[in-house]
Amino acid sequence: MSGKKLKFNIPKYDGPEVLRWVRQVYDIMKEASPTLLESKEICDAYNGLVDCVIKYDGKYFTIKKSKHNRKSVIIDNYENIDLYVGINSEDHFNLRRNIDNVKKDIFEYYTKLFDLIKSDVLPFIEKKEIALQMEYYTRKIKKLEKDKQELITKLDKKIQELTINQGEYYENLMKLQKQFDEL
Repeated sequence: MSGKKLKFNIPKYDGPEVLRWVRQVYDIMKEASPTLLESKEICDAYNGLVDCVIKYDGKYFTIKKSKHNRKSVIIDNYENIDLYVGINSEDHFNLRRNIDNVKKDIFEYYTKLFDLIKSDVLPFIEKKEIALQMEYYTRKIKKLEKDKQELITKLDKKIQELTINQGEYYENLMKLQKQFDEL
């Protein structure tokens, strides 16, 4: 880089819905390898993707998983681009008919960017996914241990109650046995 700061057109978190996953791509690039953000080629490819998606804003919408699901930025086929037409769109029929072309257009820009970043992003995503799974299992193990301890405590209390009851029944049985023997 020649010392000039690159200008990424980063969508706002609360910006148009159609741009949310594009923001996720930026966030993952930044988190995976901040040096990616120093490449003019990557900046141009990212901004091209943003511009491409912006031209469909208001006509098409995306439903993407939370920003914590890093795998949601990996799209291996244009058909996997999560895009739909709003029910109240004025030209719903034509927009619906054109949706595959829109997906192909977005996918073309996306592929240009992803080819540049995948060697840094894919290992990062995989490592993060494994770390999230490890956190999940750690939480589950801790919860099971807590549940087990609570159950042991309850069982100990129940055993103590049963032992007391058994002792009382035994005493009553001995009293009745004595009465029976005296008859």
